Amino acid sequence: MNDRTSALDSVVFGVDVQSGDVRGDSPSYALVAFDGERVDRDVVSLRKLRRLVDREEPAIVATDNMYELASDKDALVHLLRSLPAGTKLVQVTGANQPEPLSRVASRHGVPYGKKPMKEAEAAARLAAANVGQEVSAFTNTTTVKVSRGRSTGKGGWSADRFTRRIHGNVKTTARDVESELKSAGLDYEKDVTEKYGGFANAVFTVEGRPEDIPVSARRSGDVRIEIERERRDGIEFEPLVKRRDHVVVGIDPGTTTAAAVVG
Repeated sequence: MNDRTSALDSVVFGVDVQSGDVRGDSPSYALVAFDGERVDRDVVSLRKLRRLVDREEPAIVATDNMYELASDKDALVHLLRSLPAGTKLVQVTGANQPEPLSRVASRHGVPYGKKPMKEAEAAARLAAANVGQEVSAFTNTTTVKVSRGRSTGKGGWSADRFTRRIHGNVKTTARDVESELKSAGLDYEKDVTEKYGGFANAVFTVEGRPEDIPVSARRSGDVRIEIERERRDGIEFEPLVKRRDHVVVGIDPGTTTAAAVVG
């Protein structure tokens, strides 16, 4: 390994196609779970892989090719949307022009073999060392919508009371959500639709990812809370570690020492 800081604060999944193709029927995957010390290996279907990701909530799902997990761009966006809030999809071979996995592994001192299980393990170890690019289809802006959890029905005295109760509960929940956002120090904008007895809905546009927001999606009786990240125009890549630019320092010693720093 090189001197990069480890990415591990939980398990990392490394994935490689074992057989089949995601564009065809029933692909299977070599799966390696790596926690920095222990390595667990399995061969799983795509459905089981997604269940394991949902259950274990790994910090990273690492692959050498993101399109081994999704047949096209739309399927990739759907996959990214379905990941747990704290899970990243990482392509360890780079961004738009990926390198061979063998070359990346060699450069970072990670064991490599051509069999799918060995490639899955190499991907997991590389991502754990902060090697690779996070695949992103969403911005860091998230919409939190508080709305009615049921229909208000038709008119009448009883229905009016029912409607007032629902709108009142939406308003109360919206205030609770706003209080949580303020307590977390998050920047947000609020748009409210007022109705008889309270709010029909309240929409908070929050500067932050879902995992940064102390509010969970739920539906309970009169009120529903929906959380959705803002979609990008396309797919983007973000390095797990930002590159540090080198600084050149020139020194001219003499009676008076002169120094020049070039970034």
